[in-house]
Amino acid sequence: MSRFSLKNISFSQILGIIALVLLITFVMQNLSNVSVKFIRWTFDIPIFLLIIIVFFVGFYTSIFTGSGLEKFFKKKETYEVDLKKISENAKNTEK
Repeated sequence: MSRFSLKNISFSQILGIIALVLLITFVMQNLSNVSVKFIRWTFDIPIFLLIIIVFFVGFYTSIFTGSGLEKFFKKKETYEVDLKKISENAKNTEK
């Protein structure tokens, strides 16, 4: 039978435990409700939930818009290179 030892805990597990404690502390200190008005709707939700939702919406928006723009410009460069190759091939076949 093996006993529990701190030697068996990895650094990432320690960071995870610290993050969990900080998250629980944040939630416990922000339990009061806040009224959110959007167009004609009104929601009463805990402030911690509102902050977490806004964080993730912003996080994923930045990821999708950033990678979307990056893909757009990469495709544009690829099309420009392909057009140059096609025009060079057309010139070479005319000769």
